[in-house]
Amino acid sequence: VSFNPQDNAQVCLTGNGFFKLFKYTEGALKQINLQKGAPQNYLCHAWLSEEEVICGTDTGKLIVFKSGELHWETSVEYKKTPSELDVTAEEYESLYAFSLCSSSPVSCEPASDNNGSQQDFLPQITAIAAYSRGFACSSSPGVVVLFEKTKEKELYKESQEIWLPRDLFSSEPIKSVRQDIISICFSPSEEIMVVQTNKNQLYMFTMLTANLTKEKAAYFAYLNFPLHSASITGLDTCIWKPILASCSLDRSVRIWNYKTNTLELYKEFQEEAYTVSLHPTGLFCLVGFSEKLRFISLLYEDMQVFKEFPVRKCRECSFSNGGHLFAAVNGNVIQIYSSITFENINNLKGHSGKIHALKWSADDAKVVSCDTHGAVYEWNLLEGKRESECVRESCIYSSIALSSDAKIIFAVGSDQTLKEISESLIQHEAPTFGVVCTAVAASHSGHMVFVGTSLGTIRAMKYPLRLMRNFNEYWAHAGAVTKVTLSASFSLPYHLHTSVLALILLPISQHSVLKL
Repeated sequence: VSFNPQDNAQVCLTGNGFFKLFKYTEGALKQINLQKGAPQNYLCHAWLSEEEVICGTDTGKLIVFKSGELHWETSVEYKKTPSELDVTAEEYESLYAFSLCSSSPVSCEPASDNNGSQQDFLPQITAIAAYSRGFACSSSPGVVVLFEKTKEKELYKESQEIWLPRDLFSSEPIKSVRQDIISICFSPSEEIMVVQTNKNQLYMFTMLTANLTKEKAAYFAYLNFPLHSASITGLDTCIWKPILASCSLDRSVRIWNYKTNTLELYKEFQEEAYTVSLHPTGLFCLVGFSEKLRFISLLYEDMQVFKEFPVRKCRECSFSNGGHLFAAVNGNVIQIYSSITFENINNLKGHSGKIHALKWSADDAKVVSCDTHGAVYEWNLLEGKRESECVRESCIYSSIALSSDAKIIFAVGSDQTLKEISESLIQHEAPTFGVVCTAVAASHSGHMVFVGTSLGTIRAMKYPLRLMRNFNEYWAHAGAVTKVTLSASFSLPYHLHTSVLALILLPISQHSVLKL
């Protein structure tokens, strides 16, 4: 569905088997075109002018309608990747404005098709956008074709192919070239073209260079840096450095600098990553993979596995605030390890449900955990025993947070309340007004509590908690917020949901008022 850019009372609708134009008049939408010819599966369309609409089909056809009537039609072939890259290695590497790491050799050649004898695939016009000289469309995975208007019988003529670059840091570079392009847009000045792919990546191309590259292959560059292409499963911040770590089911671990807004390190592994924790120094991280828990050194341009632990599908792990210990969830057991000797010094047993979260007290003397059977346990690490418990079987807990003195536990779960727990009792329950809370974090000052919800919002609540709607709510994501964490200086909270790397940084003033 799209509106006519020159007439906001006119609407175009396309889909499988229909192309319809509507005019809003006399308080109702009225169809103004009569569809003729064989029905097509229109995948996308764009307005070329006040009267012209161009549509792309699932068979690679480009069709221009003028005033609702067929005006021009052509077919686009399936595009094969170039066999050689016509730019130097230095030019190609300049596409990346960040320092990354890779276990594979760096190559500046684009990926060619695996099998030269394989049959060509059918072209599909998956995205299309108009600009002053014509239009741009994607007829094959990984490429955008520019068409310019001519004065000849052929109304539009193909002028340029622009390809996605090979991801030098991916373990599957061929797939990085052959991503489906699902959206194309131009800047208002038409100097920049940006495309979005089905792998959640954004690329840009400077249109001013189009005339200079008529005889050589043109390539997109990352708009900023590579993003996660699958569900994000872990997030953590560093105490000593302005960095945060994320991991994903795309098998990558990434280190971000939130002061410079850059991606500092990026590495793909052979297994899916489920959880990540940063050492307070920022020199190490823990990552829970499908087969093992790995202790990883963060070097200048690489991530090197230093030690492996036999913990399969670890969904929660966390370094202590001092960094000398770390905790890892192994089934229903919380295992405590030394970060120096890597000795398993304690096993905290007692949970019957799946452990969803664990937190260290500020002095590292206690660990608090929650599970899906409604249990919140407080563990004394000096004795290796459970010190207190609070169980409500009707609630599936998803997240907990601790006050700075570790005397108060904040817990959220499936029963649509924010609980304040101390001395093994629920001291207070703040209603969430019909919304399930999925994540919680408490400020170091103790004046604020941040809650993520299933609607994708963040609520900033003053402490002490109140029964009234005394909070500020901010729309952050289209899906549920899965984790909320604070920077050590309490200047920025971070939160994410699973579909893409949806990290939103919200600055906090000295007066504990959330500002956007």
